[in-house]
Amino acid sequence: MSDGTNGNDGGTVVALWHSAAELAAELGISRRTLYRRVKAGRIAKQEVGGRTLYRPVTGDGTRGSDDRVPSVALSVSGDTSDTPFVTPVTPDLSPLVALTERLAAQVAALEREKAEALALGHRALDERDVLAAELSDAFGALRLANGSVRTLQEALEGVLDDVAAVAASPSAVLVRRRLRAVLAGC
Repeated sequence: MSDGTNGNDGGTVVALWHSAAELAAELGISRRTLYRRVKAGRIAKQEVGGRTLYRPVTGDGTRGSDDRVPSVALSVSGDTSDTPFVTPVTPDLSPLVALTERLAAQVAALEREKAEALALGHRALDERDVLAAELSDAFGALRLANGSVRTLQEALEGVLDDVAAVAASPSAVLVRRRLRAVLAGC
């Protein structure tokens, strides 16, 4: 590859490093924008044989693409006699895969805990509602019993008044009839 355009088999090879004018034209940006991107680290710059060459660091460099996130790690050949070529390097993603799997397991465990807590909360609410209904029934029964006690108390007070009145009277037969009548009414 002497000129960066033809490979050993005679096929065309796309050059990855360009002059500032070529890369600016390829990306559809001005040279001033190209230099700004070099300063921002979005375009790589290399001195080769007295020439300055440029290439996008990542992405395709077009508008709307995210040039800040690398898609493939690249290494530049040490041969500076020609236009340098780039050798793709595959990054080791196993630590990221392991971290993703570990985080997914943690998320699943948290989701299970959340579901259990919600179920426990719903059971507590249901039990609260049942207890509230039972308490309401108990208070109703207590009010009814309290009313019955008052009625009995009033009836007994009336009987005691009658007994006191009869005890003062000479006729005991009248007392027995009066007591029977009162007890029959209860």
